[in-house]
Amino acid sequence: MKLKKIASLALAGIMAVSMLAGCKDGTNQEEPSSSSQVPATTNVVTYANDALTGAQKGVFTFKSSSELDTILQAAANDKSKFTSQEIINSYDDTAAKWDNTDLADAVKGKVQDNAIVVNVFKGTPVANGGKDQKIVRVFTASGALDEKTAIKKVIETFNSGDTKIDKDNYPNVAWETTVSTSQHYDAEYVGEISAVKVTSNDNTAKTSWVVAIVITQSVTKAANV
Repeated sequence: MKLKKIASLALAGIMAVSMLAGCKDGTNQEEPSSSSQVPATTNVVTYANDALTGAQKGVFTFKSSSELDTILQAAANDKSKFTSQEIINSYDDTAAKWDNTDLADAVKGKVQDNAIVVNVFKGTPVANGGKDQKIVRVFTASGALDEKTAIKKVIETFNSGDTKIDKDNYPNVAWETTVSTSQHYDAEYVGEISAVKVTSNDNTAKTSWVVAIVITQSVTKAANV
């Protein structure tokens, strides 16, 4: 019995040494988990396009923009543009609003290169010598909402009045009229959207979504009709 016990212990020792050797040369080893930090992404584009009807998707669909992401991040996290108290107020409000002038101006000032920022396309038939025109809206919505619900509320608010997505507000034709001539342009539209959630410095339990929408009207000179 004593010999059997010694033999068993010796066999266990040999197996342990074999396992250690296998780990050392890379065999019988699990794949290491990655330690790199993957940037957080959102589904803002998907949720925004899901909120559009089929006819509205014929006018334009939303896409992402790394440039707009960077611009919005800087504006939303600037507490001189969107104060901690304003974040708290937004958290406690169920509506999606676009009346924060400081936020809107911060984004407008960065996206208007080589373009003209207008309030609406409807009623502005002048094509401005072939320059692009842009509508810029920046919304806030309660951080208590999940992203899908927040984006849906933003699109519902944007999709009303003079920014409602239809052929009347986003015409296929633009005109540049002078005293003697009237030039016809073909117009196309691109929609960009970005979202970021920010936290109040005064109350970290209070957060707000900040969502930027930029619609660009690009025009191409066409034969007069």
